[in-house]
Amino acid sequence: MLKLPEICIGKYTPAVPIERSYSMKTILLLGLWLGSVSWGLSQNKIEQLQKKINVILQSSPSFVRDTTHIGLLNELSWEYRNVSADTSILYAQKALRLAQKIQWDLGVGMSYKRLGVAHRNKGNYPQTIDSFLQALRVFERLKDSLNMAGCYSNIGLVFQRKNNLPSAIKYFEQAMWLYNSQKNVRGVLNSSNNLGMTYYKQKNYQVALQYYYKSLDLEKQVKDDFIRTITYRNLSEVQLALHEYPKAIESAQVALKVARESNNKIGVTSTLNNLARIYLKKGEIKQAIEYAQAAIDEGRLLGAKEYLKDAYFVLYECYAAQQDDKNTLKYYQQFIQYRDSLYNEENGQMIAELQNRFAMEKKQTELELAKKDQQFKLLLIYSLSGASLFVLLVLFLLLRNNWRKQKTNQVLTRQTTEILAKNAELANQNDVLAELDREKDGLIDMVAHDLRAPLNRVRGLIELIQISGGLNDDQKTYLQLMDKTSESGLALIRDLLDINHLNPIDAEIHLDDINLSEFIPNFLQGYEAQFHFKDISLHQPSVESVVTIQTDASFLQRILDNLVSNALKFSYRDSNIYVNWYQNASTTSISVKDEGQGISLAEQSKLFRKFQTLSARPTAGEESTGLGLAIVKSLVERLQGRIEVISDAGKGAEFIVHLPKQYA
Repeated sequence: MLKLPEICIGKYTPAVPIERSYSMKTILLLGLWLGSVSWGLSQNKIEQLQKKINVILQSSPSFVRDTTHIGLLNELSWEYRNVSADTSILYAQKALRLAQKIQWDLGVGMSYKRLGVAHRNKGNYPQTIDSFLQALRVFERLKDSLNMAGCYSNIGLVFQRKNNLPSAIKYFEQAMWLYNSQKNVRGVLNSSNNLGMTYYKQKNYQVALQYYYKSLDLEKQVKDDFIRTITYRNLSEVQLALHEYPKAIESAQVALKVARESNNKIGVTSTLNNLARIYLKKGEIKQAIEYAQAAIDEGRLLGAKEYLKDAYFVLYECYAAQQDDKNTLKYYQQFIQYRDSLYNEENGQMIAELQNRFAMEKKQTELELAKKDQQFKLLLIYSLSGASLFVLLVLFLLLRNNWRKQKTNQVLTRQTTEILAKNAELANQNDVLAELDREKDGLIDMVAHDLRAPLNRVRGLIELIQISGGLNDDQKTYLQLMDKTSESGLALIRDLLDINHLNPIDAEIHLDDINLSEFIPNFLQGYEAQFHFKDISLHQPSVESVVTIQTDASFLQRILDNLVSNALKFSYRDSNIYVNWYQNASTTSISVKDEGQGISLAEQSKLFRKFQTLSARPTAGEESTGLGLAIVKSLVERLQGRIEVISDAGKGAEFIVHLPKQYA
């Protein structure tokens, strides 16, 4: 179960007091001036990024150039996210196409993530969900916890806006758990804010306030204007719901000032809507109308339909309160127009997908019918032609029978000579193929070992940089990603060597006396996040009994890693996985059992072949190369053991490794 962090409840004081003597017009003019200054600063950064792209494109083609180009495109998408959602989408799509072209997973994941943010700001919720789910699949494959948490947070935001609050809370709590596990203060802050807004929508105002006060406390550590804007804006929402109007206005004005100074146009628009609602509730209709009109002006520049809808609804309520029927009807129609537009866009996409699927199925059916009709006609033609030809053929064969007998001996002699020559040729080809196979093995061995050295040097340099200190949080995160990437590369090299029988056969075995009652539970702790993500319960025996074995610890760890990973991949959510170990007179057995899709008897004969994939598929979109069980079998046999599978389709699978107590 997820455990929420402790929530600190304390007092807060807005950093910027509001001068009550300023007029509404003065405040709005000042806000526009601040926004123009901030836009100038942001524009300078955008121009710098575009200049960097031009420099990169002029360099020689290389993977480094492409990855740098992708990173700069994604930075541009991020800079435009709160300024122009369409431009942000354009840059993210360019980055995605390039990352897919060079098959760079991290670049693909980050590009989908940027697309999701831009679509969310534009109100395109189906595209938002799809983009973040695509990103999540990539980051799960890379085991990138921080980016996984970011995807959970953004998916939760969409469910929150669609008023599916239980689902929103579930995704926000998953994000909070991952951020806490990585000790990422900024992520915990964001999750705290998101949970506060969700509980606010559930009208649980006291819990919402607790989360916002926690956010304000954490914000002092990260000093992020974007998060500061969101926190004060959300705080004003709760204070409005509690009818604390002076506090609500004060918090909203702080949010508006910070948003304008940081050129956060989404923050400006949403906060203007907040202020309009506050003044409407206070009965100060004129000021409410001014703030709503200002929100519409900002929202039109952004193309943000969600915020335009909210602003028009406030105007409708304002003029209804003034009994101005003409304007009441006008703005109600505008509100309905934007509300229906958002609804129709979402449903339109779903309908289009269903229509495309129906059209494809219909076309496939028509093709199959046409194919059958053609086959029937051909069969009829062949039958009639065949009957005629059969009569002619019988006569022809009778005439040729005598002639063929005379030629039979000549043909047999010639064929015997050709067969002998072909056998000699095949023998030569077999020798050539055997030599090529030896060269291939040698080449793989050479390349793998040559790749190990630079990857190990990279990891060494990373350690030196980490030891030297003086790094900020982003630099530490990048170094961790580089270290994980190098480690993944080394693991891939190891698997290639294993599967080509260059490593497990030739590798020296280091024997140790291993207490499985300590070794296996410690090993399983490394999978805590994966079990938690799929809501799978792990069962293992009591560690009170001591089960020892003499074997190679690294081999045993790799065997367990493949078996447990497979069990997780092919298990459904809310199921169980059982890991057990026990001994008899001469052997020690380790069992990994799941309640997943199982393996049919027909497919079990293919189970331990290289690159073999079966009908069962990973339940959460994980990748499966078909190498894992082949490697397990090779390692088990190297340890003088054997592996057994007990399974049937739809009834889960149990893999049992039987190893000798002592290696002979």
